[in-house]
Amino acid sequence: MGQSPAKATPAPAASMNATLRQHMTLLEQQRLCLQANLTEPQPEGLHCPRVFDGISCWDPAPAGTTVTRPCPAYFQGFYEHNQMQKQCMPNGTWFFHGEHNRTWTNFSSCHIAPESSGHLLPDEHLTMINYSDNDLIKVR
Repeated sequence: MGQSPAKATPAPAASMNATLRQHMTLLEQQRLCLQANLTEPQPEGLHCPRVFDGISCWDPAPAGTTVTRPCPAYFQGFYEHNQMQKQCMPNGTWFFHGEHNRTWTNFSSCHIAPESSGHLLPDEHLTMINYSDNDLIKVR
């Protein structure tokens, strides 16, 4: 008689629910950003356009500026009291990260625990996320 294949251990329901809630929140953030693109006027002068980077919606920014905002509380593993940055280049385009071959948002401080603890998030949180202005989060 053959042996039955090993069964995978299901993920805890709470973890699955948190992941589903986060995914739904990201989809809603993307929808709101797209809606704002359709309904809100674009500023005059040279600006980077409103964009959803896979985690957050960035409003139009004047060329040659760096926009800093709190890290989103709805993204698991981010510390909402820290800041994320997106750089609008002098030509009115968002900074393009050549190594990643895409526009880029600096979320690096979002991963850092508050100074009271002085530690980084575990590597599994850092390597699972691939940020893109054109895509939702991709898990490697």
